[in-house]
Amino acid sequence: MTEETEVRRRDPLAISLDLELSTLETAMRGAEILADYQIRQGFLDEESEKDAPECV
Repeated sequence: MTEETEVRRRDPLAISLDLELSTLETAMRGAEILADYQIRQGFLDEESEKDAPECV
């Protein structure tokens, strides 16, 4: 490889704040959906109903 075509990668320990916030947003949305199913719609089976509060 010549210097012109060589690809330099970022530090592998670098993290993206946008990716971290997106992951948190997705987790929060999942918790919201699970809580909504448990409280309003009752679509969960008995075992899931019991575990839902811990999952949220």
